[in-house]
Amino acid sequence: MNWPRTDSKIPLLAMGVAVLLCVALIDYFTGFEYGFSVLYLLPILIFTWIGGKVAGISLTLTSLLLWIEVDILAGHETGNPEAVYWNVAAEFLLFIVSMILLLKLKSAYERERALSRIDPLTGLANRRFFLELTQVELDWCRRHQLPESDAAAVTQEVMRRLLSATFRRRTRAGSKYTFVS
Repeated sequence: MNWPRTDSKIPLLAMGVAVLLCVALIDYFTGFEYGFSVLYLLPILIFTWIGGKVAGISLTLTSLLLWIEVDILAGHETGNPEAVYWNVAAEFLLFIVSMILLLKLKSAYERERALSRIDPLTGLANRRFFLELTQVELDWCRRHQLPESDAAAVTQEVMRRLLSATFRRRTRAGSKYTFVS
């Protein structure tokens, strides 16, 4: 997913809180008899994937507070205060563990994606990398209404520079193999 990248996570958090407020309203109007943990969890997971750990923790705490508030406002009374603490702890644990597992999954996904673009023997970019690069350049040329041959030229220049720099780094001084650019 290509999400607009910004330095500030505030707009992302604001969207996450807005989604959580919608979930809280639905939870409030349906009453405390129905469990909405999964619906609180979905925005946490979505915005954790997009925004990272800070967004995940912020939305986890926001979800927990909204869930408690809706439960109180909906009139859910219990004679056992330990049950309330247990439920809050269980919800918090559900939200945090899910967020941490998703962050681990995303990290593994990004690592595997990066490894899929590099030849393990040479450490050079492989065919998949260059195909993805070519597609990015073709898309750019189409958006800016330029001939697609410009994309091929840019890709070839990037390949030449990348390979040149890589070979220079990997070739030892005094080696019988040299790279001439």
